Amino acid sequence: LIPLNLAFMKEKPADMGWGPDGSAPEIPPEAAENASRNVEESEEIVWTLSRAIFTKSYWLIFIALFCNPFVTFSLVLHQVTYVVQKGFNPVYAASAIGIFGLFNVAGRALSGLAADIIGRQRMYVILMTVAFVSFSFFLFLSPERDWILRFYVVAAGLSFGAGATLFPVIVADAFH
Repeated sequence: LIPLNLAFMKEKPADMGWGPDGSAPEIPPEAAENASRNVEESEEIVWTLSRAIFTKSYWLIFIALFCNPFVTFSLVLHQVTYVVQKGFNPVYAASAIGIFGLFNVAGRALSGLAADIIGRQRMYVILMTVAFVSFSFFLFLSPERDWILRFYVVAAGLSFGAGATLFPVIVADAFH
């Protein structure tokens, strides 16, 4: 597969005569105005690691990408055991967390659609806030407050999918 990938891989849609997402290439008005000027003046920033590493965006994205798995995977790994230890039936706990996975899949699709409408960074902040709130409620789970488990399954399930869907496009937006 490596030789095929090297032979056919294109770095940008423009390499194939396309615009973003396969659309017709657009010529921005400023590019048309600058056509007669020096080519270097109208080119985009060429991002390198050494250039990106000195930006605030790089470090915020780095911290988010670095910390997110510690929180999410730690919780996912232990959530069924936690629910059982809080006094719930093991089958009920496993079923609820199984439904969590379904909401996770739905969250991936819905967060991408919503991010196209309200903005990717804003959507990520909203979903991580929802995740934080749902995790905070989850700490107070008990059979007497079983609504917390249902809230957690829906809210955390939907928000967990955000990272996988939004991280790559947030990075692409920041560094093209």
